[in-house]
Amino acid sequence: MWGGVVWGYVCCCTRDSISLEIATFSETDFELLEGYVLVTRPIAIGLDCLQKEDDAYFGSILPCLTKIRCRLEKINIPIVEPLRLAVLRGLTDRFENYFKNPEYMVSSCVHPNYKFKWIQSSTSDEMELRKIHAHNLVEEELEKLRRAASIATATDTGTESDDFLHFEEPYNFDRSVLQQFLDDVDTTLDCLKTTLKLKKCS
Repeated sequence: MWGGVVWGYVCCCTRDSISLEIATFSETDFELLEGYVLVTRPIAIGLDCLQKEDDAYFGSILPCLTKIRCRLEKINIPIVEPLRLAVLRGLTDRFENYFKNPEYMVSSCVHPNYKFKWIQSSTSDEMELRKIHAHNLVEEELEKLRRAASIATATDTGTESDDFLHFEEPYNFDRSVLQQFLDDVDTTLDCLKTTLKLKKCS
């Protein structure tokens, strides 16, 4: 939308410049403006997504940053190449640590609209390794939740001698919870109602 406003202003100024017989925008100027709009548009759209009053979640941060980067990497306009590279460097310098933070990773992976689809890389092998790493982080978080629940529901048998000889059941991670979530085609938060353990991770 704002890109249309810019072009409207440019066209208006060009018309007025012609009528006043002063210098107008050149083809290079138009190309520069078009490139500038293309480079800054993904950032503007990303900010709009993260600033919504509804449907703005912690788990949306990494997918949004990933989408911005993907859009920027596809732009091929030589005149704005320095700007494009500067923005990409800025994104890396400012947000690279976010992609190494388990809390951000898990929150994004348990959002029904993203799951592991948002994880991107320059090579398929590296992308697969990143997905495996994210998968392991989610499983670890589920293990923590299950262990915490097990401790919370443990009952005292009444005497120290009785408790001394009490053994917990061997702990086994229930991978069906995560697989059920991944197999669900529902991309709304309603699907988390059937996988409440994952909802606690989000």
